[in-house]
Amino acid sequence: MTSKQNQGGFALLLFMIVVIGFAILGTSSLLTSTIDQKTDQRRMKTQKVLQEAKEALLMFTYNYPQFNLEGPGRLPCPDVNNNGLSGALTLPLCQSVGRFPWNDPNLNFYDARDADNERLWYAVSDNFYNLGGGPIINSGSSGTITIFDQTGAMLYDGTVSGIAAVIIAPGSAINGQDRSIANGDDPFDDDPDDDPGIITASNYLDSFNGFDNSSFVNGSNINSDGFILGPVYDAAQNFITVNDQMVIITAEEIVAMAEKATLQAYRDALNDYVNRPGFGRYPWLDPYDSSDGLTTFDAEVTSAAPAPVIGRLPSIFSSYFTADGVVSAAIKTDLNFVMNIDGFPVQGSVPASVLPDVFFNAAGDLSTSFDNGFSFKSYAWDGRTGMADPNSPNDGVWELCSGNISSITGVQEDDCNRKTDGTFKTASDSNLTQSDVWLKVREITVTFIDGGSPFEIPLANRTAAPLVYVPPDGANHAFVTSQYNNSPAFFSVTYEQDNVFMSNFSLQSSGTMIFNGGDTFSVSMFYYPELPNWSLTNGWHDNLQLAYSSAVQPGGDGICSTGVDDCLTLLNSPGIVNDKLALLILSGIDNDGDADVGLVDNGGGPQFFSDDLNDIFEGENNTLDLTFDQRPVTGNDIVLLLE
Repeated sequence: MTSKQNQGGFALLLFMIVVIGFAILGTSSLLTSTIDQKTDQRRMKTQKVLQEAKEALLMFTYNYPQFNLEGPGRLPCPDVNNNGLSGALTLPLCQSVGRFPWNDPNLNFYDARDADNERLWYAVSDNFYNLGGGPIINSGSSGTITIFDQTGAMLYDGTVSGIAAVIIAPGSAINGQDRSIANGDDPFDDDPDDDPGIITASNYLDSFNGFDNSSFVNGSNINSDGFILGPVYDAAQNFITVNDQMVIITAEEIVAMAEKATLQAYRDALNDYVNRPGFGRYPWLDPYDSSDGLTTFDAEVTSAAPAPVIGRLPSIFSSYFTADGVVSAAIKTDLNFVMNIDGFPVQGSVPASVLPDVFFNAAGDLSTSFDNGFSFKSYAWDGRTGMADPNSPNDGVWELCSGNISSITGVQEDDCNRKTDGTFKTASDSNLTQSDVWLKVREITVTFIDGGSPFEIPLANRTAAPLVYVPPDGANHAFVTSQYNNSPAFFSVTYEQDNVFMSNFSLQSSGTMIFNGGDTFSVSMFYYPELPNWSLTNGWHDNLQLAYSSAVQPGGDGICSTGVDDCLTLLNSPGIVNDKLALLILSGIDNDGDADVGLVDNGGGPQFFSDDLNDIFEGENNTLDLTFDQRPVTGNDIVLLLE
């Protein structure tokens, strides 16, 4: 063989080696690309499941008031035994880390799995769990869980402002994790499990370099007490040492849902109030600069109030005359009584000035107290058959005399020869001479006998008659009236009677009146919007105010002139901005990160209250003009337009 032939063969061999090398390299590259693509697909599938679980939890926080009295913003505890139900090992705290409670009847989720067919895991901050007895939740709430990124840098500090919850997809077993099952349990049914291979968090959640996702401590920022985001690649060991994939829920996300739920609860309460037959107007408000403390939930009738009126919503935090198992917050109100005893009408009032606050107990009974011996007088007469015939006495029909509570009926009767202040008329007060008036008059005295302890009007004594609602007007609050038909034990009724009354009262007979079958009495009190109890206990009511045009305040004409006089302007809102009638404003978190709490009344009032709107709202929302801002540039007030 010649030298040239040898060289040609060597060149061909070299060429083949190069071709084979490129082929191997191409195959390897294709294989790597395929593996990477499958890994990405698996991560995307897992991420979708995690995001669905997060959305379910956020809706859980929004809907929480529907199935619990604690208010919005609460999260379920983790599942401690793999049956899908939330639980706790030691009350009142949740287990630190457990399975995702997919089977909770109020969560409306499914038995979700990650791309490795593993059930999800979950942890919740002590500031947001739903076992009761935890901190209140409002715009100032923060999380207590610490989060680190893949490099070990802290993203959220649980000692300052951590996150509210974390949902974790464990992925496949790594680093010697033992997920074997010793007792034959099915890891994917909904029966409680106790096998370590199923319920031990460290068999599923990873640890690395001081970080441990299988446990955490609330309010700590130590590596082992927080969560590290995966995947984490250990270059020294040349493999992934943390393959946990997770999604976090921030405190801000929970608070935003709670704020929406709170504003919706206020909207619902106002709608119920405004839409009652004959109403069509908002209630008188508790002015923002009122000298009353926050524990007083009344309102002031201010017919000359500025436009718009702005203030806290006067409220009953529970339901009037309804047994709901919740003790309501107290309110200041007159108590007006209308009775019928043995055919005798009785009408009188206990003013709010002599009453402690009125509230409803857990049975729904109205409860209050005042000094033993407090009484009011009412007068009934039997005289004429009609107003046109004043000289027809003793027809056997007793009627209510004037001079008592006219605000209940709105009627002033010209009878009994009495003026509205309760004194007797004289010839100079009437076209009638004294000799023209000949009546049988009964003076009835109602005396409260229960002393300083609360008396209660039992819900069980109520008749089937519906509540009566009297709308507010330019000079009065709205009233609500409930009728009862059993003998009240908290007062006694006595009478004195003049059978031949003319110009003065002369005692003819006296006695005690006893409630019998068919006798009734009704109680009327100020009617305010009915808010859920949690709106008070969680502090929402301190930082939420209502503003409205004078057109829709009691006595208003219901019509505002767009951009001319008393319409509200809401900047940064869609459409026409200067034709608004009413809106709610909720104070968010201050720009410095602190909630608008700790406010102090400039007059030395209670905590969480201020007579300076600058302490509560920002920008256009803290002035008394007609202009408000949906999205103030320098703040984060939340504004809900009502109409």
